[in-house]
Amino acid sequence: MRTLDLVQLTVWSVRLCRLAEVDPLRVVAVLGVGTAPASYVRGVGRMEPAPLGTTRGEVSVVQGRFRSLTLTFAAPEITRHDLEDALGQGMPLRRTRPLGEHQVGYRVVVPDAPYSCDVVASFPARPQPRSVATRVMLRRRPGCTAQARRTSAFGSAPVERR
Repeated sequence: MRTLDLVQLTVWSVRLCRLAEVDPLRVVAVLGVGTAPASYVRGVGRMEPAPLGTTRGEVSVVQGRFRSLTLTFAAPEITRHDLEDALGQGMPLRRTRPLGEHQVGYRVVVPDAPYSCDVVASFPARPQPRSVATRVMLRRRPGCTAQARRTSAFGSAPVERR
């Protein structure tokens, strides 16, 4: 496995779109992220050891099915500008707590894939183009219809990958 960077995040998000597998152990194995959690508390399992380039890795499941992968960067280097170059225009998401992180969402869509992937980047302050993401979540969603491809849940056109 290689150290986490923007290229790897993009590869994983596209792979999550194409992968029909729902078993979290197999999804993590196919992605090559590291070792899947042995147990889950409230649907979240911590990866031990954390993947290379991160201080923490978590897998989220719903009813035993893979839902998302969250990674906290050890040495954050990926900027909002980098993410938007790779994934298209992001949509700032509403903060859930007054002192919570600022988040920007990106939708990755692969034509005819069973899933799409929401990439949600977290920033400690209101993100500017050169702000560095401290954490990223790759959240898999059921495939998009033709209408959903034109306008994503984040309000901007999703990036289609081949």
